[in-house]
Amino acid sequence: MTPWIDGTRAADDGLSLEEWGEYGALLAQVHAAEPPAVLRDALPRFSPVSESTPALAEEIRTRLAIEPVDEVEAELAAVWTQYDEVITTLVGTAPPEPSGPKVVCHADPHLGNVLVDGRVHLIDWDDVVLAPREQDLMFMLGGMGAVGPTAPEHLSAFLTGYGDVGIDQDAVRYYRHLRAREDVVGWSHQVITGPDREEALTITRGILEHGLAPLALS
Repeated sequence: MTPWIDGTRAADDGLSLEEWGEYGALLAQVHAAEPPAVLRDALPRFSPVSESTPALAEEIRTRLAIEPVDEVEAELAAVWTQYDEVITTLVGTAPPEPSGPKVVCHADPHLGNVLVDGRVHLIDWDDVVLAPREQDLMFMLGGMGAVGPTAPEHLSAFLTGYGDVGIDQDAVRYYRHLRAREDVVGWSHQVITGPDREEALTITRGILEHGLAPLALS
């Protein structure tokens, strides 16, 4: 059985510099894991969420082209119109897929999936993939707002804990692009379907205005 962790969410309370270093070391252990061949062969190489995103984006565009059902949906339509070029670029193109060495990646290691109870724990392992380490490290390198490092010393402590490794910036750009696309489309879909539609609208606008989307296309 997996023990219950009665800890606080790092997204709510943040991490101390010591905990940032511990988190870096923890993610390095994940990437250094050597699963049995049968498990390694079974791990997906690509996020199923990302594969389904273009079709979901087209579904949203179709929905927003008709009369909105309420003010929230009307605001979402206005946001998609304002950022049409950005969304079209995110959905329609992506940098070349990286070909570096593949390791076990959590694929969603933001602070919303980190609990602290005196130790640092990484939870929510339903998106695990076999991919270059930049799939995970991208979350630490900007654009994630309060669920990533919010000060240079946070990133420095994380990287000190993670260890000296060359980061492929092209791979970072690739995974940042895919995540920006997933987030814009996924949160937009939640605006339409719920729950917490107004909050989802705020998050969507933030991603497009000053979050991961402009950074992915810079």
